[in-house]
Amino acid sequence: MISFVKHTIGDMTDIVWVHKYYEPKIFNDVAAQIIRVNLIAWTDYGYHGENQIVGISDTGLDTGNSDTLHPDLRDRLLKAFAYGRENNWSDPDGHGTHVAGSVVGTGKMSDGQIKGMAYEAKIIFQSLLDAGGHLSGIDARGLYNILLDAYGVGARIHTNSWGADFNGYTDNAYKADRFIWDYKDMTVLFAAGN
Repeated sequence: MISFVKHTIGDMTDIVWVHKYYEPKIFNDVAAQIIRVNLIAWTDYGYHGENQIVGISDTGLDTGNSDTLHPDLRDRLLKAFAYGRENNWSDPDGHGTHVAGSVVGTGKMSDGQIKGMAYEAKIIFQSLLDAGGHLSGIDARGLYNILLDAYGVGARIHTNSWGADFNGYTDNAYKADRFIWDYKDMTVLFAAGN
């Protein structure tokens, strides 16, 4: 005779934390309408992002080929990672390319009129998009490790224009806090929504 013992997760002594999963979604997809470059930083202080490396995790970057990237981004990319699709960091969505342009676009295609806020900085790009159009690369690699990968290549600023439709403390919030505690010289930014 087979007997079954019914347990709930709450009865298990080795469970430390249980939380609801909230699927990450892209944010910052309306930034072109609201971003304004701080001319004081450029003009009065002469700061354009020189000597800075910014990590960006998002949907992907343009063609996913450093030789054929958009001219405003081509000279800005130091390294790209593909977490959601093996060896593919292209951007079929366009969101990640938009975010990268907002950060480091050089203005080459607009004769310098449309530039990113730190157009002299370099980027480490981390594609999170999977074949189904979701940001599952976050879960595949883990947010802590994503930040660590960028840090290891020299990024000390990391921007993430994605989040969840939930205003509570999630597992990814914990991982970001843990990373910032462990690596105090890294500034990690997240979009607050649209």
